[in-house]
Amino acid sequence: MLKQTIKEALIYILATILIWSIISFISPTKGMLVGEVAYGAFLKALAIIIAVFIIIGLIQVWVGPQTLAKILGKES
Repeated sequence: MLKQTIKEALIYILATILIWSIISFISPTKGMLVGEVAYGAFLKALAIIIAVFIIIGLIQVWVGPQTLAKILGKES
């Protein structure tokens, strides 16, 4: 399953780069704009991902496994 996910992600990334290359070749100005928008979106997503990891880490430190098992159930 992980190999399939990685394969699909690589296909998506390559397709994105191909489309961006075509846009940049046809119109360099629009290609730069696309790059700036993609870069900004990447930075925003990265900031959210880092914040979520920090919050999850703090929850794991502050809330013990027994408390989580009580709240979520023993199978979770």
